[in-house]
Amino acid sequence: MVVAGLVVLAGLGTAAATGSLDAGSTASTPPIAEGVGSAVTSTATPRGQAMGTPDGRRGSVVPDFTADPPVRVPMTDAELAESLRVRADQAWSLVLEQQPDAVRPDARMERVVDDEEDYAEQQVACLRDAGVTAFTEGQSSFSITDGDPVAVYACSVRFPLRDSGGRTDAELAYIHDYYVSYLIPCYAAEGRPYVGEVPAVDDFIADVRAERPWTPFPDAMSDGVAAACPVLPAAYR
Repeated sequence: MVVAGLVVLAGLGTAAATGSLDAGSTASTPPIAEGVGSAVTSTATPRGQAMGTPDGRRGSVVPDFTADPPVRVPMTDAELAESLRVRADQAWSLVLEQQPDAVRPDARMERVVDDEEDYAEQQVACLRDAGVTAFTEGQSSFSITDGDPVAVYACSVRFPLRDSGGRTDAELAYIHDYYVSYLIPCYAAEGRPYVGEVPAVDDFIADVRAERPWTPFPDAMSDGVAAACPVLPAAYR
């Protein structure tokens, strides 16, 4: 079993997503990017220039996306403690799915780990001390061989990776602005124009909170398109 160190703030920060989200819905009307409200100053060029030719031929102009991301406010000590409690409860519920009669150990947080590489090394050390066969893999992952779920739980509680929390409304507005100002024009320039409704920023945020995120991603994306048009702004990659 390979356990990722943790993918933090991936994609839209939804509970179940790490960047792999449903493709955008399709409709008969083209997107109207400049009609969408945004809490972030848009850097989009006029639609006719940004979107290029109506049939999405290559060579259309793609505007630069230079907006600065919103400043993230760190969690307070109380918020961090509550976040760790919730995560521990969720982790224990997974243990009970495997071992319904398991007794929850009195594991307490000893150190919050800030770095993913350090987290993987700390987990492996903790698991080995508990008699579990564990190895680091790459820089920020580790593998477990037939590990006791209770021991795995205890190590995750004793040495948790710092959780920066889900996306804030300001961060989601920033991503929405990136989709409209840069990503949709970029797909058009690559010959994969988005055809569909573009939600207003408030609706976009509400849909993400309801775990029904809208994205303008193509149904199938080649490596070339993915490289030319990153699905997230540079600040969140």
